Amino acid sequence: MTLDFNPTALGLPLTTLLTLVGGLGGLAWTLRRAPAFDLTRAYAYTIALRTTLWAILGGRVLHVIDFADFYADVPFQVFYLWNGGLSAWGVLIAGAAGALWHARRRGASLARFADHLALAGMAVVVAGRLGDLLAGERVGTAMSLPWAITYTNASSSSFDLGATHPVAAYEMLLVGVMVVALVVAKRQIGVGQIGVRLRSGWAIGLAFAGYSVARFAIGFVTVERTHLGLGLSQWIALVVFAVIAWYAFARRDRILAHADS
Repeated sequence: MTLDFNPTALGLPLTTLLTLVGGLGGLAWTLRRAPAFDLTRAYAYTIALRTTLWAILGGRVLHVIDFADFYADVPFQVFYLWNGGLSAWGVLIAGAAGALWHARRRGASLARFADHLALAGMAVVVAGRLGDLLAGERVGTAMSLPWAITYTNASSSSFDLGATHPVAAYEMLLVGVMVVALVVAKRQIGVGQIGVRLRSGWAIGLAFAGYSVARFAIGFVTVERTHLGLGLSQWIALVVFAVIAWYAFARRDRILAHADS
């Protein structure tokens, strides 16, 4: 497959534009459901704005850490947000932490809000990765299988690299599977009279765990800077998965509930 999208044809990077679209969709959904979380729509809007700031800060900090050698020579460019450079992991971790902290301060029903946040966050990830896929911003390693993608626009980060793994498509597919799995788990797991469901508040933990597995696996076919043999995204994935696995083991008796309860 060949793609020839100009990443900046609309004035902003295509990934940024689609991420904004996804974010606005998530905001509209959150405002609509705000009463279910014991929040007014005004409070929900305030939380969304502050969460955005946390997400940008977290994404920028991890990006700067990853490219510390570059920013050591031009330290003032740390603040040049218009030049791009946000770590997806930083956006997700800082954004989720900020959203939950602000929601708790507002007296929200934290478990229900966390479940919603997991699904809304994954929707934004899918939107952003669609932009990456079209523009070739996520650079994959070379491959010759039928679903390889060749980018022919000179403005693309993947231009002139030949046929490569569509790593953004892999991530979109895996995140989509996670969304379906979480929706099913929230309803019922099992058969007949012994069905159980996922307790409120656990969807976000499972979403991060699943995303960790996805990012770790995809990292092996992604072109990125390596640290001790693995990309920074893979090291973060290992840490996040370990923390969630430990917490889930410690609270294993509180993860599932009877489907009719």
